[in-house]
Amino acid sequence: IWLALAVIPPSVKAIDRSLDLPGQLLAILALGSLTFGILEGGPLGWSSPLVLAAFGIGTVALAAFVWAERRSRDPMVELGLFHAPAFVLANLDMALMTFGMYGLLFAFPLAVQVAGVSPFEAGLRIVPQALTFLAVSPLIGRVGSPNGRRLSMVAGMALMGGGLVGLALVGPLGPVPIVSLLLGIIGIGLGLNAGPGVSIAVASVRDERAGMASGFTNAARLVGATFGVAIAGAVLAVFTGSA
Repeated sequence: IWLALAVIPPSVKAIDRSLDLPGQLLAILALGSLTFGILEGGPLGWSSPLVLAAFGIGTVALAAFVWAERRSRDPMVELGLFHAPAFVLANLDMALMTFGMYGLLFAFPLAVQVAGVSPFEAGLRIVPQALTFLAVSPLIGRVGSPNGRRLSMVAGMALMGGGLVGLALVGPLGPVPIVSLLLGIIGIGLGLNAGPGVSIAVASVRDERAGMASGFTNAARLVGATFGVAIAGAVLAVFTGSA
């Protein structure tokens, strides 16, 4: 934070804003309830009153959040941002990216450990994804043109999707060289996609809303990660049973 304050000049004048407490509380209630419903649907049963109540509360809270943001003087999320197609698509891309990434990071090590692989070896098997991501992402940060960023995002999502499909076909316990190659391809896709997605989302809104757009994009990534882990855990529980 201190480094940013020291070297990055302000882009816009400071705006006097107040805390949107109703929006914050409704967003927490919506995301928490929906996540709880997904996580507990397997153990408790999808027709369980508690699970159905969680989904109902989450849906109502989400609708109330939109209603509150429309009427707030200082909304946490200005709904007018969604009038920009680039902003909407960039955030959808970010949410889907982390949905796949964190779902994989959660499910893959557990799946191989259930099959008898040690926790240490399970961690080593997923290292290729991290290495390729670290190698690619700094290079993609130098892409300056909007068209270049869009192409990078398309290529990144294609590589991620192809790698995940390949990994699903081979299985986490497939030949280690093939699994490592597929994980490396997924890591390259992550590196191609992460930075450009944030840049496009922020560039698609007015300068005075750049901070809000950046914050929402980071929230979209975390929401995608949350649901990725929740859904991957629910699916994994179905196939592993009591294990």
